[in-house]
Amino acid sequence: KRLQFLLLLVFTSTVLQAQYCFPTFSIACTSNDYIENFSTTGGVGNISNLLSGCNGALPNNYTQFNQTVSQIQGFSFNFSVQAGSSFGQGHRIWIDWNQDLDFADPGEDVYVSPSSGTQAFTGTITVPMTAIPGITRLRVLCRYATVPGVTDYCGTGFSFGECEDYYMEVIPATPCAGQPNAGAVNPSSLTLCAGKVANLGLVGATLQGNMSYQWQQSTNGGATWVNAIGG
Repeated sequence: KRLQFLLLLVFTSTVLQAQYCFPTFSIACTSNDYIENFSTTGGVGNISNLLSGCNGALPNNYTQFNQTVSQIQGFSFNFSVQAGSSFGQGHRIWIDWNQDLDFADPGEDVYVSPSSGTQAFTGTITVPMTAIPGITRLRVLCRYATVPGVTDYCGTGFSFGECEDYYMEVIPATPCAGQPNAGAVNPSSLTLCAGKVANLGLVGATLQGNMSYQWQQSTNGGATWVNAIGG
């Protein structure tokens, strides 16, 4: 009898998917060193991740949350970040504006807390006009009793802390078209005299990309106008 063999050639393809690097910690965040609250306001869409506690596991103490803050190029949103009540943490935030899978480019280090503590740290982030529209990554990191360094998003050998990632949706700015609505002035209620301060607001105005407003003032009944300087 003739013994025959069939040789099967199996080709496998390995796709290498690029991803973000992560920091490393030696102590689990169950030590009560973690980001307890992170939230945003003022965006088109916002994040609200409160009382989250420790979520990540070693070596990264890392969690990717499926929450997104959205904002238009050129506009801002507010944030609040806070550690748990046991141990003070310093915080830092990065956003990958150009979507190149790192936080190393100029302008991507968007916030650093002035100190470490258990209180809420707040601030405002403006989306650059140069930010690439679409979904990108926002990273929040805390370290115990330490203000994180600018490259700590992928730092190694940390002891206590936690790293959280969120999504940032950059919405393309809409170019101005037609006649924008100038809106109506909404002043504070007072009699304005020399040396007094007036708080002015604007309601009903058109807000679009590449559009800005300038207050002007007149001291001669509107015959001439000069730019007003805010205090």
